[in-house]
Amino acid sequence: MKKTLYLFLLILVISSSIYATDVRALGMGGAFIAVADDVGAIFYNPAGMTQIKKISLKVNANVGMEDEENYKNVIEYFKEGNKLKETFELMGINTDFTATAGGSAGFATNRFGFSFQPTYVVSADKSKSQVNVDQINTSHIAFALPLISFFENVSVGTNIKLYQASKEEYLLLAGNTGIKQNSLSGQGVGLDFGLLANFGMLSTGLSIKDLYSQIVWEPEDGSSYTSKVDPYLNFGVALRLPKAGFTAALDYTDLYLNKSFDSGKLRIGLEQKLLWLLDLRGGATFSKDEIGNEKTDLSAGLGFNFGPVKADVAVMSSDYFQKTAAFNLAVGVQF
Repeated sequence: MKKTLYLFLLILVISSSIYATDVRALGMGGAFIAVADDVGAIFYNPAGMTQIKKISLKVNANVGMEDEENYKNVIEYFKEGNKLKETFELMGINTDFTATAGGSAGFATNRFGFSFQPTYVVSADKSKSQVNVDQINTSHIAFALPLISFFENVSVGTNIKLYQASKEEYLLLAGNTGIKQNSLSGQGVGLDFGLLANFGMLSTGLSIKDLYSQIVWEPEDGSSYTSKVDPYLNFGVALRLPKAGFTAALDYTDLYLNKSFDSGKLRIGLEQKLLWLLDLRGGATFSKDEIGNEKTDLSAGLGFNFGPVKADVAVMSSDYFQKTAAFNLAVGVQF
């Protein structure tokens, strides 16, 4: 039972990185494997860092909300002062929900990159009167190298991830009070690999996420357990028309090696530059939920360019902002 729990926690920790995704990529539906030409390449495809001319810096903040009735219930819950720092601050819950907040700060050159990504996930289970609080801090250290001596216009890259994670479970009692049931912490390491090939206006990319990833969990009872997660593949192709300022990207991602091929996600992304000031973005992600139903996530983004300074915003929802909503904001500099 404990082994299953810790493995689930590790998958949650790894998958929660999606909430710290790059704002530009989110606006393009996450189709960024073959684009990857700024600091966001550290997460999506480290080989893409070779496309950076000098340096790329970005600070990113994001929030995501999912509720069984309406995502606005999540906002109302936290407006009531439920900060989950003390047991007496816990209040009754009316619906099942998940709230995520996070961000990232990083820089990248065409050979080296570093990014720090804190992520917080709060989930409520009404049937169990339980609230879970998960935190994961990930430090990314990435390297990239063009294979000029072997294959022209082909680059490889790797991303070393250092994890610090924690989980707390609270049980809501009568009288709107709560008590901490369980807590555990973990530390671990992960490794990603990326490959990028450019053929003029066309580029293709491959990334292997969690080629090696494990976390050592330490519950309060003094025991410990090491859990691992299976690696998964991401493929992408992108078409760039520089004179028209247009980029189109198509990715097939989240292909876990121990699952069927149709378990992945199809991502489509578009970006159009307007003059020198604006970048318009749109995207869609097609996948299946836990019970096999088709699911479509739609996203949109807007970028403002002031010379080397860039400001970006993006939104995403799978049901036209009825039950889910995600918002992302970033400010960056790229030379």
